[in-house]
Amino acid sequence: MTGYPDRALELANEAISIATRLHHPQSLAYAHFHSGLILAWLREPEHAAEHAVAVIALGEEHDLQVWAAVGRCLHGVALAATGTVDEGIAIFEAAMERYQELQSPPVFWPSLLHFRAMMLGLLGQ
Repeated sequence: MTGYPDRALELANEAISIATRLHHPQSLAYAHFHSGLILAWLREPEHAAEHAVAVIALGEEHDLQVWAAVGRCLHGVALAATGTVDEGIAIFEAAMERYQELQSPPVFWPSLLHFRAMMLGLLGQ
C-alpha cells in the first residue's frame, strides 16, 4: 500500500515460513491470507488462489471459521480475476454472508469491500 509490494510479499512469505516452523495454524492462515491479498493487488490471481486454498484448508482443519470465510472471499476474487467471474462472485458473496454471521470484529471488512469493488469492476459496474 505504500509502494513496495514486492517487499511486502517477501515479508508475507517469510511469515509463512516462520508460522510453518512454529506449527501455528492461526499465524499460518494470517500469513497465507495476506500473501494472497498482496498477490490479488498485484493482479496475480492464480498465485492468490493458491494462498486462498491454503487459508480455507487451515480454517476448516483447525475450526478457524473466520479464516475459512475470508479465505473463500479471497478465492472468489481470484477466480473472478482469472475470468471465471460468475462463479467467483457467487463464492465471494456466500463467503461474505458467512463472515457477517460470525462473532468476530469486522477487521477484514475494508479488504472485503475492496474485493467486492474489484469484482464489480470486472463486470463493468
